Amino acid sequence: DQAAPSLAETAIDTTLVTNTALGFSLAGTSSDTHGVVSVDISQAKDGDPTPVSISVNPPTSGNGWATWSLIDLPRDPLDIGVQSLTDGVYEYQITATDLAGKTTTLTRTVRFDATGPTLVVTAPVNGELATAAAYTLRGTVDDGAGSGVQTLEYSMDGAAFASIPLAGVTWSHGLDLGAQGAKSLTVQVSDVLGNTTVVGPVAFDFDSAPPTLTETTVGTPDPVYYNTDVTFDGTVSDTNALSLFTITATLDGVSQGTLFSTATAGGYSYSETMAGDGSDDGEWVFTLT
Repeated sequence: DQAAPSLAETAIDTTLVTNTALGFSLAGTSSDTHGVVSVDISQAKDGDPTPVSISVNPPTSGNGWATWSLIDLPRDPLDIGVQSLTDGVYEYQITATDLAGKTTTLTRTVRFDATGPTLVVTAPVNGELATAAAYTLRGTVDDGAGSGVQTLEYSMDGAAFASIPLAGVTWSHGLDLGAQGAKSLTVQVSDVLGNTTVVGPVAFDFDSAPPTLTETTVGTPDPVYYNTDVTFDGTVSDTNALSLFTITATLDGVSQGTLFSTATAGGYSYSETMAGDGSDDGEWVFTLT
């Protein structure tokens, strides 16, 4: 017997690294002119220098040839009889041995990856206030030893997802925020096997314009003279929600504190009652903010 046995593996059927997010099997055939004794299979996970023997497949039809298979892969290196769907790179050595002790070996390498890439969004953050329409989304993405990042996309305010160019671990993408108001961002990344990680929605606001404020009763910033109560009427509004409107005052340079405040947009009216005994006489400076 001068010839080694023939050996074929047909389930994975490639010497290249195969990516999968599902359990898998190995299967094939072996033959020899005198007879096949066994087909041995061992597994090494993530470069372990000591492969763990999984099984010995005896001939299925005499000693002349054999079909062989091994299901429920990958296996737990610490309990080799049990399937363990744990991410990693698994290398299988498949060795056919004939009656004369000659051997033929094949290898198959499978990357098991059932975990989405790591995705971080650094801009915007929840509660952020953007003050310009031109805005740059920023973040990082990494698939470690996985199958590799395939797509990175974003959706603003529930619109269809649009692509973000990939350029390493750090990513950025400029866009126009459009109309002012509350904004919502969702970012998603998928690897080669379709494992997906989603971040969002990230809630933030875009406000580039100050509130609108009018005062129509006094009607001027110039000094005016009163010998009665002072009344202020007008409107206050904002393209976003109004946060706060206040009227403060000083009398002859001494603060009188906040006289009026509201967080409600629309019309307002406030009257400052002046004492009739002259104690309120002096220069009042009212500030509407």
